Amino acid sequence: MAATARTSASPRSTLPSPAAPASTPAAASALRSARPSVPPPVAQTRSSPPVAPADLPWGLNKGHPTTVIPKTAKPSNRKGKQSARSAFVKSIVREVAGFAPYERRVMELIRNSKDKKARKLTKKRVRRRS
Repeated sequence: MAATARTSASPRSTLPSPAAPASTPAAASALRSARPSVPPPVAQTRSSPPVAPADLPWGLNKGHPTTVIPKTAKPSNRKGKQSARSAFVKSIVREVAGFAPYERRVMELIRNSKDKKARKLTKKRVRRRS
């Protein structure tokens, strides 16, 4: 088999690249005239306020105009929140009964700068993951 000689200049290298700057003023003006001078479309971003639909079949304002129904708070969102009455009852019980043994030990550990051990003890006694 005979080896074919390759030339260093490929046919692609003779074409001017669109990203390369034009070498002559005439070439630069030709490139400018070939490019459209239309600004890019402005897309609706998350930061811009929502636009009401204008009964159009397509586009940013597409869709039938509707009225937004305000959402009401669900009772399940209140879970875990303490009411004024239960807070009052807890404070009375705390005054009468004092602290639980594990609570006294945790307070002692915190006083002695054993925060990590106090946290571990609390998690073990309360059985909560925080």
